[in-house]
Amino acid sequence: MLHRTAPHRRGIFPILLLLSFCLLPAAAAGDDPHPFAWNRLAREAYPGAFWWWLGSAVNEAELEREIKSLAEVGIKTLRLDAIYRGEDSAVPTIDYLSDPWIGSLKTTARLCRAHDVQLDLWGNGWPMGGPWIKPQHAARRLTWDEGTQGISVREPLVIEQDAGDPIFSVSISPRGDSGHQPARVLAPETSGGKPVWKVPTGEWDLHIFRNGYTKMDVKRAPPGGAGPVMDHLNQEALQDWFAAYDRLLAAVGEQAVVVTHNDSYEVYRANWTGKFVPFFQARRGYDVQPYLPALISDADTDLAQRIRHDFRQTVQELLRDEMMKPWVQWAHGQGMKTSYQAHGSPGHLVDLYGLADQPDTEAFGRSGMANDGTGIGSGYICSKFASSAAHLNGNRMTSAETFTWLEDHFCTSLDRMRREVDYYFLAGVNRMYFHSATFSPADVPFPGWLYYASVNVDSCQTWWKHLHHLNNYIARVQSVLQQGAPGEDVLLLYPGHDLWFDNENSLNFLQYCQVHNTPNWLHRAAKSTQETAQWLWDRGWTFDWCSDLTICDSLRVEEGQIVAGDGRYRALVIPPCNWVNATTPAAIRQLAEEGARVLFVGSPPQPVPTGEPATSLPNWNESQRKGAFTSATSAGHVSFLKSTNELSAALRDAGALREAMTDQGLWTIRRRQGNAYTYFIRNVQAQDFAGWVPLPGLAAAGTDSLVIGDPVSGDQRVIAGKVRSGTYGAVLHLPASRSCVVRASTRQPTPRPAGRAASHKRAIAIQGPWQLVWRDQQDPQQIHRVDLPELCCWTDLDQLRHYSGTVAYETTFVLPARTSAWQLDLGALHESADISINGKPAGCIWTTPYTLDVGPVCRAGKNTLRIEVTNLTANRVIALEQSGVHLKDRHFFVDYEYRPFDPTAWEPLPSGLLGPVSLHSDR
Repeated sequence: MLHRTAPHRRGIFPILLLLSFCLLPAAAAGDDPHPFAWNRLAREAYPGAFWWWLGSAVNEAELEREIKSLAEVGIKTLRLDAIYRGEDSAVPTIDYLSDPWIGSLKTTARLCRAHDVQLDLWGNGWPMGGPWIKPQHAARRLTWDEGTQGISVREPLVIEQDAGDPIFSVSISPRGDSGHQPARVLAPETSGGKPVWKVPTGEWDLHIFRNGYTKMDVKRAPPGGAGPVMDHLNQEALQDWFAAYDRLLAAVGEQAVVVTHNDSYEVYRANWTGKFVPFFQARRGYDVQPYLPALISDADTDLAQRIRHDFRQTVQELLRDEMMKPWVQWAHGQGMKTSYQAHGSPGHLVDLYGLADQPDTEAFGRSGMANDGTGIGSGYICSKFASSAAHLNGNRMTSAETFTWLEDHFCTSLDRMRREVDYYFLAGVNRMYFHSATFSPADVPFPGWLYYASVNVDSCQTWWKHLHHLNNYIARVQSVLQQGAPGEDVLLLYPGHDLWFDNENSLNFLQYCQVHNTPNWLHRAAKSTQETAQWLWDRGWTFDWCSDLTICDSLRVEEGQIVAGDGRYRALVIPPCNWVNATTPAAIRQLAEEGARVLFVGSPPQPVPTGEPATSLPNWNESQRKGAFTSATSAGHVSFLKSTNELSAALRDAGALREAMTDQGLWTIRRRQGNAYTYFIRNVQAQDFAGWVPLPGLAAAGTDSLVIGDPVSGDQRVIAGKVRSGTYGAVLHLPASRSCVVRASTRQPTPRPAGRAASHKRAIAIQGPWQLVWRDQQDPQQIHRVDLPELCCWTDLDQLRHYSGTVAYETTFVLPARTSAWQLDLGALHESADISINGKPAGCIWTTPYTLDVGPVCRAGKNTLRIEVTNLTANRVIALEQSGVHLKDRHFFVDYEYRPFDPTAWEPLPSGLLGPVSLHSDR
């Protein structure tokens, strides 16, 4: 059974504590009516969508219709991926990368240009691979023979290649010694033109290592696109992939594809490549083969920990240097930018995300980014890795695969998505991609062709006609967050070397940094680091993540600030951790000598040893650790703090700005523009906020005026800033869960109208009776009417129990006098509504609080009110499934738990207007 909670009911007074500009008239004469330029939003400000071609069963007419309709609702970028066959076997599919498929892509590119839509290309399912990948370039894994430990060799034993995976190394250790000492590697001899290995007599643990294959094929591949996943650690495999796509891009022409996408790392079991041994030798300075027995052992010795660390570091470098860097260079050579989801990878996310032009993050599941808006979840902290990488590398965009499985199919409202997207914004994401939209011909029976993961954004959804309101909201905020430079003041190290030394919950000898397993790699393996990050955020200290590689290769000091890319930071914070890269101490000393502030929390880490492993790891004392990071000329800029409780004073001394509004339940992210900032502010409380808010980032703007924008309505207003107790700020009114953007203005504040005193507020209850009016779901020409003495959920009525669509609530009310300040409050609403009064459209209510300024269409005396409420699609789907039409029978379609989709036991979702409905005025 599905349950949804009715919105929190607000009292009369909090209802009126709306954002100042929401209840006031347009800006006074002389004001710029569009200070945020929301009247001329660029294409890239609007959201995009993952766009699935099921079986590539497309045609020009339907492509034209779909691209046009998506553009009209404000989806201005399409990230194309061809996947498995759709539900209608009678529709001919098109083989991927065939001449007809390339022709369809050329048509798509032309139509996208015609409708001002950006076209991104992903590919053929995921991860990267296909029929063009040569067998020797398929994804690989390290394998070894079982049952060869603890054997007695009474006479020389000869090992030779058999029908299994290719043998590349044979070694022996004294029985029971694996993991405690390096093994003895046996040199191969030649017999009959083939390599053989001769094992001497003795009591041995015998180790036979092989170049294995994962045998993984591309997931969800389209017709013509099935084949092996390629070796992501070998650039030679990438050449196979390039050859196929060079032909495609040459055929479609330059600038047809703007961005090419590489999705989250899901190359299962892959941890090896044929060039691993020489690559490891070059990077780590010793031969890995004697230590492979320790790698695969259950031993918890220092030696085993060291080889696992070095193995994991080498895998990251292979992925970075053999796969991702060449892929980015190839894309740039083809005139494309890159979007990359580094999460899931066995490596440091800042380093990997930072390779792309557009780091691309995601959150997954009902908890989403922030536990349904009641606290910061792992999604926020995880997504900060992507935006941090963009900031550190001077890239303007951070994108996100957004809303994946927020709710089950057909159960996600526009309000739910709006609440969720705010947390992406707070994490520094400024380019949203819906997950997802599916190409579906217009004549396919309801609900059309569907992708198996929710949220499906297409015309089968009842809220399709209101989707442009959400997209306009996203575009307004993104247009602000895409301007200027990042405003974070603090750099925080994520200690990747600690993770590589940690063996708990590892898979394939690797530690994966997935959005699904942050409890392992962030909350457990880097517990103190995560706690430091949370401490900073909870207290209003804005930060970006960084890595050892960032510190060693990317940072410089300018006028006492740490600079990388577009970021300018007041301090580098090293959280409590055990290990840093061998070159990090010298890099930190150099930064401090140049004037950078470096703050260590707890005992400092020590550098990872390099070269041939010893049987024990070093364990420096406190003095040695501190001494590694300081010099005679840097000591004044390096601080060693006992705990995070000492961080606030140290950060203030470094010149960092604390956003004290966090103490008031307001969360914020800021963008730097010149010597001032633009703020995006979200009220995360369950109640409305009204009060003075400190805005220290605007004190340097040299103006007493601020412009505030409401991204829901698009209204903008200039207000006066004030100094209180030495801090610059302003009085803000922000309803629960709502947001605004604020920046300095050169305009004069708009005068407040008279009569806004609380004692003058009036409220009128609209109690009905009501009449329900709706069109028949099967015969739209037939109109139904039902009288209601009072408001109720329409699913309580037998004839509407499974109705999904729009139902009108009609009534009348009387106003004692005409005024332009009346505001309609619908109370509880499921889910969105178009309002008209006296036959005149008043606007749409689609997100909380469910209020709307209706004064201009009201009149003194009797008024007619029509509220056209639209619910969710789920109820109609429940009826469809109960009738015997099962979506899971059409094609691969699963529910939130990845079980076959079956909503037959669902209770209908609450639908309609629950009220109470009222009018309010402060005049």
